[in-house]
This record gives sequence, C-alpha cells and structure tokens, in this order.
Amino acid sequence: MRAISNTILNCFILTISIVVHRLIIRFFDLPINNSLIYWVSFVVIFGVFNLFIALIITPIRK
Repeated sequence: MRAISNTILNCFILTISIVVHRLIIRFFDLPINNSLIYWVSFVVIFGVFNLFIALIITPIRK
C-alpha cells in the first residue's frame, strides 16, 4: 500500500512540476530551444517540490 501511495504522490508532484515549469518558462521568456536550460530547470523545480513534500509529509506519516 505504501508503494501505491508513493506512486500517486510522485505523479501528483510531477504534474504540478510540469505546470509550474511551463508557467516559469513562459513568464520569464526563457529559451525553449536551449535544451540544457529547459531540462535543468525542470529537474530543479521537480527536486524542490519533492523536497518540500517530503519534509511536510514525512512527519505526518510517523
């Protein structure tokens, strides 16, 4: 059951990260043709969301 909840949580985080990433790319008019900036920014956003969710959810689960 824990694996299913982790999978659902990661899918939710991934979806939120995609939306926020697209908004940031469009808002700051970052170059989409530069794939390094595009993918590094996505990985950073996903990592930050994952860290925040882990810090919030982990104390609740214990």
